[in-house]
Amino acid sequence: YEADWCDIVALIHDGRKKNKNLFKINNLFNKILLKIIFFIEERIIRFKLKKNFNENKIDKNQIIEKLEGIEKIFLNPKEKGKYEDYFEENDCKKIENLNLDVLLRHNFKIIKGEILNIPKNGIWSFHHGDNEVNRGGPPGFWEIIFNQPVTGVTLQILNNQLDGGEIIEKGFYSTKKSFFLNQNFIYEKSVEILLKNLKLL
Repeated sequence: YEADWCDIVALIHDGRKKNKNLFKINNLFNKILLKIIFFIEERIIRFKLKKNFNENKIDKNQIIEKLEGIEKIFLNPKEKGKYEDYFEENDCKKIENLNLDVLLRHNFKIIKGEILNIPKNGIWSFHHGDNEVNRGGPPGFWEIIFNQPVTGVTLQILNNQLDGGEIIEKGFYSTKKSFFLNQNFIYEKSVEILLKNLKLL
């Protein structure tokens, strides 16, 4: 996305070596099962929509090409327990030097430490679901499983309290007929919510 009112100044990556414990049998089974469901649904939808599906497809290569020119920063937070990433002084300095208005969280676990206070307007994070109904991933999945008519999207400013961040905006949408369609739809709506609130800021 290109605009004269904002700039992407850096891409923040996890600099830690991958932990082999992430590939436990139960985790691996769940991931494979979800990928199979997603793959089958995508093929069915591609076949049914054909031309319309291809016309709406985003050119990922163009996006990747634009991102290649942006500064990349690697952070190495300390793991605290099973679900928390704590960012120490060295990592915080790297972020501080960027002089950010907003940092968008897309990776890492639950973020803890002084890093939460460094961007002028905080670290923004999406919960792809209504945070008062469904709190676990994957996005757009449980609404299908439990036949919920509405799928929520929550944009919030992170703080040190689990699920206690300040809500920036919530969106509510009719749940689609499949996991593939529902997930892609709420991802698109998330982008709209994000750009709207960045522009307001």
